[in-house]
Amino acid sequence: MSDTTTPEERRSEPAAGPAPPPPPPPAGGVAALSLEELGSSPPQISRNLYRKASQHNDQLSKAERLLLLSRRDLLGKALAYPDSLTEAQRDAVLTRPPPDVLAANIRHVTGLSTVAEVVHAFWSPTGGGGDRTAELSYAALRCITLDWWTPESEDRYRVEQPPSWADGPAHEAAVVLLLSARPEEAAFEAAVTKAFCDPSSLERMLPSDDASPDRDDEEGNERRRRSAEQALEVARLREELRAQLEEELRTPATGDDLAAAMRELRERMRVEVAQDAEEDARRHDVEAAERKRQMEELAEEKRRKRRRKAARKGGDGDDDDSDEGYVLSALVLNEG
Repeated sequence: MSDTTTPEERRSEPAAGPAPPPPPPPAGGVAALSLEELGSSPPQISRNLYRKASQHNDQLSKAERLLLLSRRDLLGKALAYPDSLTEAQRDAVLTRPPPDVLAANIRHVTGLSTVAEVVHAFWSPTGGGGDRTAELSYAALRCITLDWWTPESEDRYRVEQPPSWADGPAHEAAVVLLLSARPEEAAFEAAVTKAFCDPSSLERMLPSDDASPDRDDEEGNERRRRSAEQALEVARLREELRAQLEEELRTPATGDDLAAAMRELRERMRVEVAQDAEEDARRHDVEAAERKRQMEELAEEKRRKRRRKAARKGGDGDDDDSDEGYVLSALVLNEG
């Protein structure tokens, strides 16, 4: 179709201006960073960062908290934002029983209901109780020392830790962090453990304290049920933390280029994790060499004893190489 507008009409139309510029990205470089760009899952995290999170948590940067949170498990949440844990989550990190079992165990050995009540009654100076751990029964000492588990409840309810907890430095760091937040509780548990390990604690034992728990057909079913519940909670928490990460990535960092900070942090972690691996390898070599030296010294001492014994009997004492075979087999087992 031909253009029917007159030249005058065309001249009266406003000239098309340049397209408006796109809106600027949010402050802090967040627009350049996505969840996928946080790196591998689980992320590479060095022992140095775990140590910092454990001992100087208030000094963690935004990028460091996000990297810890990107583990997307309970340990990552504990190390990144320890104050965000529920009491049940805190107990789980400390390998204590789930809430219902924990309360039942405490009632069974002390007549109280919570860890805080036990600390207040048997330790807390502010409660006027002072150190009353000497009044705790053998069963109570054992329960508290074993992370508030009783033999019966452990057999029935305890399940394996989530696979991601196999990362030793993370779990150890989280435990130290959470215990340091409640020094009275930590001091009480340390005192109870010391008392339980003292041989005199056996004097408090009652016949029922050493009885083997009765096992029934429901025990395996209960373990499986608890294990399934744990798996569901791990999956639920993983999605919750994913959503939290996405939300935090949409929130501008304070005065930082978060994307650049994350790139720099990931590179630092790559270097530090490699250094950790080299340190582990060196320590393994040193320990293996020390084991070999000790076994060789033991074998040499046995040879000297044989020679002295043979000299008394008129033999040479070198016809038995069984010790050398023992040393070799022991070294192979230790290396494995």
